[in-house]
Amino acid sequence: MMLDSAAVALAFSKSGELLATAGRGAAGEVVVWRVATGRVLRRFRVGKPATCVAFSPDATQVACGTAQGMVVLLGMHSGKALRECVGHTASVNDLCWLPGSRAAGSASSKPAEAEPAAGVGSGSVMMPESTIVSAGGDGDVRLWRAASGECIKVIPPWSSSSASNVRDVASALVCQPSRTSTTTLLIAGRGIEPCVVTLPGGAVEKLIAGGPDAAGWKGTDVVAATWSTRDGFVYVLRECGKVAVVSRSTGNVEMEWRAHDKEPLAIAHHPSKNLLATTGMDNVVKLWKS
Repeated sequence: MMLDSAAVALAFSKSGELLATAGRGAAGEVVVWRVATGRVLRRFRVGKPATCVAFSPDATQVACGTAQGMVVLLGMHSGKALRECVGHTASVNDLCWLPGSRAAGSASSKPAEAEPAAGVGSGSVMMPESTIVSAGGDGDVRLWRAASGECIKVIPPWSSSSASNVRDVASALVCQPSRTSTTTLLIAGRGIEPCVVTLPGGAVEKLIAGGPDAAGWKGTDVVAATWSTRDGFVYVLRECGKVAVVSRSTGNVEMEWRAHDKEPLAIAHHPSKNLLATTGMDNVVKLWKS
């Protein structure tokens, strides 16, 4: 898949049939591709530099983070922006849709953006329907009600054994939900080791211990990270252009390979197949057998 300009973020749909790319140019272009054919299905222009992207579980909407701190919801049926979630005071570095939540109105056969839901039940912050999680350069992790754009929870910056102040390194903070737990997030960022955090801001589990292929690496040159299909491994994209495969059970780096010679930018894992996608400043999306 050749891009007009470098993509800074990648995301597969839940079915694995679609891949979204986000560009940081002034137009903030978000492109949705069909994986099997490489054909472009939708082009959105957010009007602000895009920083990250994620599909709703039913793939009827795409959430896009921007350098201005907003989360913009895009409708696959209409091809238009639906609403904005405003609250971060710095760039939105990563976002995700919590597993099990669906786009507002998607229970019917009508387009998701045609009938936004009025609310999401009792107001639980753990797993309300249609919930988005975003990580910002302000160090905050925020939970949003997609139907209204309302912020329903703010998890302030926390400390781990490898970072005393996450605000200092949050320019690269990323979050991704576990595929097997609805309240577990993978957090990674430049200057901090990847870790697993239980919502809302609970125990921090450090991932990287070492291993034969670690070569002294402590996990502090992270660009992005993603879960494997069953959460047994974490794939970490490093600043040097390598992908490190980290075992969650042992913390060991099981293997590494060079993915890009130019600056690496993003990584995503297929939801069900052993397929990994990476991209970098070479303007190429590469697919790897994981």
